[in-house]
Amino acid sequence: MKLQGFLNEVVEKFKKITEEELLAYIKHTKDLGNYQDLKTRIVWDCLWNFVGSNRIADWKKTIQFNDNHLDTLTKKAFKLAFPNIKL
Repeated sequence: MKLQGFLNEVVEKFKKITEEELLAYIKHTKDLGNYQDLKTRIVWDCLWNFVGSNRIADWKKTIQFNDNHLDTLTKKAFKLAFPNIKL
């Protein structure tokens, strides 16, 4: 995984939300239906809300990567942060 060095940071930032809050957000997102792939939508929402674009831009200064690398990082971090939540 190209962004392995940032995995622990992302996991810790994701853990700022409780599973209860996350489950409520997942339900809300499902109810709205404004997504193509629920898992991708939820993990990317977590990325933007808890890591943020400024931090991702900082990473870009140290390593080149694309959205596929970011997607892999984000999904793995989500799985580690919330092992009981299956999307």
